Amino acid sequence: MLRRSDLAARKTPVVMLAEQPTATEIKAARDAGVYEVLRKPFTIRDLILRFDAALNDKRDWIEGIAYI
Repeated sequence: MLRRSDLAARKTPVVMLAEQPTATEIKAARDAGVYEVLRKPFTIRDLILRFDAALNDKRDWIEGIAYI
């Protein structure tokens, strides 16, 4: 919903936190616009590294009918 909204934050990188994400969940998250997936348990260092990657590794914005 964030990616398809008119909010200024719609292009903000999103990091998904999950206990045991399946390949299907990871693919769905990617297709919904998630930048990074972090599996629990994780350390603060892991979280910071994912945030750094999401903020510093800019990705092209791709928007289609069923994909953002």
